[in-house]
Amino acid sequence: MKRLNSSLVIFVFFLPLLLPSNSFPITDGTKESKTIDAARPRKIYTSSMFEHWNPKQSRTKDGGSGWNYNDPSAWAQLPGSSCGGKNQSPVDLQPRQAVRKAYPKFTFSNYGNIDQIGLVNSGSSAVYTVPNSIPAFQGPYINGGGLNDTFKLIQFHLHWGGDSSKGSEHLIRSKSYPAELHLVHFNTKYKSFNKASAQPDGLAVLGIFLEIGSSDSESFRPLVDQLGEVTDSGTETTLTNLVSLKDLLPRETTSFYRYSGSLTTPNCDEIVIWTVFDNPVKISEKQLNKFRNLKDSEANQLVDNFRPAQQLNGRIKYYRTFTGCEFPQTWPITFNTLFVAIEWARYPDAWPLKFPKCGGKQQSPIDIHPNSTVRTTYPNFKFHNYGFIDGMELINNGHSAAYNLPAYYPKKKTPHITGGGMVGIYQFAQIHLHWGDDSTKGSEHLINSKSYPTELHFVHWNVKYGSFAEAIKYSYDGLAVLTVFAKVVPEDNKYFQPLVEQLGEIIKNGDETIVKKPISLYDLLPRRISSFYRYFGSLTTPTCDELVIWTIFDHPIEISEKQLNKFRSLKDEIGDRMVDNFRPTQPVNDRTVFYRSFSVPDIPLSLPHSSASAVNSYSPFSEAYKWSKAAFKSYATRFLGIFDHPYPHRYNFCRSRPC
Repeated sequence: MKRLNSSLVIFVFFLPLLLPSNSFPITDGTKESKTIDAARPRKIYTSSMFEHWNPKQSRTKDGGSGWNYNDPSAWAQLPGSSCGGKNQSPVDLQPRQAVRKAYPKFTFSNYGNIDQIGLVNSGSSAVYTVPNSIPAFQGPYINGGGLNDTFKLIQFHLHWGGDSSKGSEHLIRSKSYPAELHLVHFNTKYKSFNKASAQPDGLAVLGIFLEIGSSDSESFRPLVDQLGEVTDSGTETTLTNLVSLKDLLPRETTSFYRYSGSLTTPNCDEIVIWTVFDNPVKISEKQLNKFRNLKDSEANQLVDNFRPAQQLNGRIKYYRTFTGCEFPQTWPITFNTLFVAIEWARYPDAWPLKFPKCGGKQQSPIDIHPNSTVRTTYPNFKFHNYGFIDGMELINNGHSAAYNLPAYYPKKKTPHITGGGMVGIYQFAQIHLHWGDDSTKGSEHLINSKSYPTELHFVHWNVKYGSFAEAIKYSYDGLAVLTVFAKVVPEDNKYFQPLVEQLGEIIKNGDETIVKKPISLYDLLPRRISSFYRYFGSLTTPTCDELVIWTIFDHPIEISEKQLNKFRSLKDEIGDRMVDNFRPTQPVNDRTVFYRSFSVPDIPLSLPHSSASAVNSYSPFSEAYKWSKAAFKSYATRFLGIFDHPYPHRYNFCRSRPC
C-alpha cells in the first residue's frame, strides 16, 4: 500500500443543515458572539501564505506567470508547473471503487466563533484568512481522522459555477454540486505555512460540498454579507461579524473520502492530503449569487472557478464511515491501517495490495474468445437432485444476493453434479448473481468482449474434502462453479420469480430471510447445456484463491428488466445501490480455455488431448470412439433440447420455457 506523500491536507465540505454544537468533539476557547467596531483599522492579508493560489496573478492573459480557467489543460505548460503530474486533484469519487478503512474521528479544536477574519478577492476565489495574531493553539486546528500530526487552519475559500448545475471541483459518482468549500490547514510541526508547504506532510485540506437550500443559511451569512466590499479583484476587508467554523462543517463528519493529491490551481504541487466529506451543507441560491457577483482579475464575472476532475492513475481512494460504535481517539492509526467493515476492498485494482493472491497468474473472470479455444470432448454433466429446493437461505452480503443451501438439508436430497470432464462429486452450496447498473453490462465473464446484463454462479465444492471450508483450502479441484449468462427480455421469467419475490426483505447489507417458494435449480440452467467453456481460475472476490474449475455455458437464459431491477434496488455495505458488482476481466496468460460442443459436423475422429489435470481430466479419446452416439445426442440436444438435460423425461416437443 502506497504511503501518502503530501504536504497539504485539504478538507472538502457539502453544505448541510445547521450543525448542533454537540454533534462532534470540539473545544472552543473563543468569546461570545459580538459585533466588531466597523471603525477598527482593517488588516490587509497579502502575505505569502497564499502563494500556492497566486491570488494576485490568477486570471491574466499575458501568458507569463498568469493562468485562467478558460483552458486548464494549458496549466501543465506553465513554468515550474506540476499540473501534468500523475497525482493531480480534483478527482471523480466513485464510492464503489473506494477502499474501506478505519480512521478515528476528527477532533476540531477552537472551531467555534472566530473574529477578525480577513476576506480577499484573489481574482480566482473569495479567500477567508484566519488572523495570524491568534496565539498558537488558541486558533482553530484539527487532529485525528487518520492524520498523524496537528494541523492548523490558515484559510478557507470556495469554488462555484455560473449556475447550480455545476461548481464543485470534486465529483461524487460524476455528480457535481453547486459549490465546494476548502478549509486549508498546515502541519504545526513545521511552524509556518511556508515551511509546511515545502514538506510531503505539510498540508491537509477538508473539502465540503454545498447544495442549494430553500432559505438562507445562517452559518454562511457572515461570509456573504460583506462580499460587496470585495467585488473587484485584489480588494480586501475584515469581517465585522463572528464566523462559527463548526457551523460550516457537515452535520455528520464521521464519513469521508481520503486520497493523496495536489493543489487545484497552478503550480498544482502534489502535496495535499485530501479529506472530502460526503455529506453536503446548505446555502441558498441568493447567497451563492453574491459570490457570482464578484469580478475576476480581468473584470469579468467570477464564475466556473473550478478545475475539471483529473485521472486517478492507480491511486487508491479510502472511505471512512462509522455510524455506530467509534474507535477511541487513541486508536493507533497509520496510512497502512487494515481494511475494516467488509472482508475485502471494493476497488478491484487495489485488491492485490491487501490480498496478494488477487495478483496471481490464473485469475478470474476472463474474456473468452471462441477462436482461441481448444476444442475438446467431455462426457455430459449429470445433475443429481437438481429439482426443487425448499427453504433456501437468502442473504444480502453487501456485494450480491446469495441463495444458500440450508445446512440442515437432507444429505440424500442434496444437489450435486458429476461428469462434464470433472473427477469426483461436487456438492451444490450456493447461487449468487452479478449485474450492472444497466443492461449493457453486468456479467463477469465476457464472450468475444461482449457482456451480458447478469451472470449466475452455481457454486459447488468437492465432497472428497468433507466440507466447503476444507475444500477451499485445496488448489485445482476444491471448487467447481457453473456460470450461466442471462439476457433481458420483455416478459418475466417465471423460474426467476422465487428468487426475486422476496428481495424486498433483504434491501440492506446483512439482511436475510428464508425463500418461501421452492427454487428449481434445473430451470435456471440453459436449455442447451451440451456446449460450454472450461478453464482453471480463481474466485472473483478476495482472497481470489486459484482453486476453481470454471464451466461457462455459452447459451444464456432469460430475465426481464423488471426482475433485474429488483436486484438493482438492493443496497451495498455502505448503503449505496448495489450495482456493477462484477470484477473486470483478468489476463488469460498462458492458460488454455477449452470448448466442449457436440454437433454433427464438429465431431472429429481424433481430438486434442491435454495433460491429466482437474481441468481436463477426462480423456477425449474414449468419447471419440462413440462418435455416432455423440452425433445423435448432439442432434437431439441442438434441435430438441433433450437427453443431456438433467430431467429429460420432463420435456415434450411442444414445451416452451423462457430459457
